[in-house]
Amino acid sequence: MKPHLTIHPVTERGRMYFAIHGTDRHCLPKLKAMGAFFSDKHNAWLVRNNSAQLDLLFKNFKESYYLDITRLRSQKVSSKVLNLPSDLSSIEQERIIKALSDFMNHLDTCQFSQSTKDQYRSILTPLLIEAMKKRRKKWNDAEIKGYIAEHYGKSSASTLLQFIGVVKHVNMCGILQIDLSKIQLPKKPKQAPKVLSHDEIKRILQNTQNLKHKLILTLLYGSGLRRNEVIELKVEDIQIERRCVHIKNAKGKRDRLAPLAQSFVQLYPSYIELYRPLTFLFTGQTKPQYSGNSIAQFLAAAARKAGITRRVTPHMLRHSYATHLLEKGIDIRYIQSLLGHSSPETTMIYTHVAIKDALSIASPLDDDLPENTNK
Repeated sequence: MKPHLTIHPVTERGRMYFAIHGTDRHCLPKLKAMGAFFSDKHNAWLVRNNSAQLDLLFKNFKESYYLDITRLRSQKVSSKVLNLPSDLSSIEQERIIKALSDFMNHLDTCQFSQSTKDQYRSILTPLLIEAMKKRRKKWNDAEIKGYIAEHYGKSSASTLLQFIGVVKHVNMCGILQIDLSKIQLPKKPKQAPKVLSHDEIKRILQNTQNLKHKLILTLLYGSGLRRNEVIELKVEDIQIERRCVHIKNAKGKRDRLAPLAQSFVQLYPSYIELYRPLTFLFTGQTKPQYSGNSIAQFLAAAARKAGITRRVTPHMLRHSYATHLLEKGIDIRYIQSLLGHSSPETTMIYTHVAIKDALSIASPLDDDLPENTNK
């Protein structure tokens, strides 16, 4: 799936600009070549608002990024710069943009996270294009089954379930009317989480020399934080005296406290002195927040240096944190609270990989056999 760039008009110092959100290091050189500058007020990169710049934005980025222009529907743009099929008329394109806007407004009322809204929008866009081309607002079960077979025939159960979830919200806000009554939902396979051993974690930390990177890893593993929770942390959320971190508005719109590892407490003063963060705890080179992709990249590099051949992701550190706590004998109810799970069933997945105590249990058969005296 392509990364998203969101483009919308803003006013800065009395002039009109296009604000671009979702930028990464790959697109910054082209933006800077267009004369873009970063605005703290809008927390986005800005370029002048004119048709030539808009054409250039689409020319530079439409191949590598999904361009969200739902907030540009009042902007006069030509069909060639819209990220929609050229065989759609301008009226059809406007209708799709309006439908996407209505859908995003609906998701806002449901208080979905931005990442979820971005995923849902990317799933809905091709469905709207298909509906517009076939003049089909009402879909019967055969039609939606045909669409699923064509677009999701080889997809995982998780991907298909996400599509069904999007369609349910489409029906709720009345954009389309799709009959799901005869769609048999796939069963999502229950896979045991992938975890790292204590030794692998130790080797990864030993091969992480950058102070910022090491501090991020101590939060992912030492406190069990999600990658996005680390990115959203502010300086005020770290409570060194209490040795805890306050995670605010996390998944499920819940707050929680998590303990800080001693290694974090020891590294923290040096980090503050060196980087002097003001708002967000971890900042990027050109952005006020650190990038999730950057975390994945430096972790993967450290894992390779540590001699780990399998793919290592940030979420594996959270899985490892929970699993190792369970192996230490920590009550699963406490682990549920530390991880911020709303349901104990979610936390129970770690019982499938916590093997230390299970493997130490003697077989009952051994109780009935005499001690082996063979010499």
